[in-house]
Amino acid sequence: CRFIGKMGITKLRLKMGQDFEQNHQAIETVEQMFGEDLELRVDINGAWDRELALRHIPLMEADKVKVVEQPMMPEPLE
Repeated sequence: CRFIGKMGITKLRLKMGQDFEQNHQAIETVEQMFGEDLELRVDINGAWDRELALRHIPLMEADKVKVVEQPMMPEPLE
């Protein structure tokens, strides 16, 4: 984070997985390092089920995540 901050980057995509606490810590760490000037996007790559996606909603709102990419895999077409 320090290296990226020194480069003046203000848009960041953070990869997330199935561990809610790890995701929470990652978002908090990034936001502490970058402050209010950060445009934060998170990319889940379909790792969440419905329950885990709903659990993350308050975290995304509180931490002002701008974009959530592919939180769940699409339902198969029949």
